[in-house]
Amino acid sequence: MSRDRNYLIYRNGKHLRVLKAGEKPDNGASGYTKKSGWIDLNRARVAVNPPTNGGKCIASLAFATGPLLDRKHGGGGLREIYKRYYALIDR
Repeated sequence: MSRDRNYLIYRNGKHLRVLKAGEKPDNGASGYTKKSGWIDLNRARVAVNPPTNGGKCIASLAFATGPLLDRKHGGGGLREIYKRYYALIDR
């Protein structure tokens, strides 16, 4: 669901489709068109804004790898691992 709740994106296997919220899809439309809503993932480009997305990426990385690193490096806890990764955001 988009932030303004006007659009819905859903996944069907390896395919993505964007639809207006509350409207029925046009199943008669075919191909990768605005009318059908299907997205050609081979042509899609994604913009990443590091200053706004960096913290989320670092947090995800810390929580995903934290327990493994914690065991390998003898403690320190997840909070310390998060602090270590968080320091890299501004670089």
